[in-house]
Amino acid sequence: MKVSDFMMANVVTCHPDSWLTEAAKLMREHEIGFLPVVDRKTGVLVGVLTDRDGFMAAFAEGKRLWDIPVRAAMNREVKSCKADAPIEEAEQIMGTNRIRRLPVVDEANHPIGLLSLDDIARRAALEGNEAIELEVAAALGAISRAREGLAFRH
Repeated sequence: MKVSDFMMANVVTCHPDSWLTEAAKLMREHEIGFLPVVDRKTGVLVGVLTDRDGFMAAFAEGKRLWDIPVRAAMNREVKSCKADAPIEEAEQIMGTNRIRRLPVVDEANHPIGLLSLDDIARRAALEGNEAIELEVAAALGAISRAREGLAFRH
């Protein structure tokens, strides 16, 4: 199965020069917590922004969301995949990099969709596909593993 079988095709994006308030508004309107960030002129994927990224930037800088550009909070180390990639490849990228959402891009690096671990799990459960369900469990385990130096407290 390919990434295109699982991904959400309607992707909402923002721009690096937008303010975090604009990104927060998009997230609220679309009930999402993740935005691919694209260059305003070329549409090329240049970063990703999570709701947590925005809040932490505001906290760290001691500023309001409308005083912080998206570029100051976005993650520039973007992982992505192609729509025709095998779903196992996307799961591997997600697990290795501890990410739950993965932009899907075309050959020119323009976002054409978004793949989340939830999308994969939902589809696997609907189809009763045990092999994919096991892959989702393995990917979630890899994503959720404790970072080095962090210990669980009881």
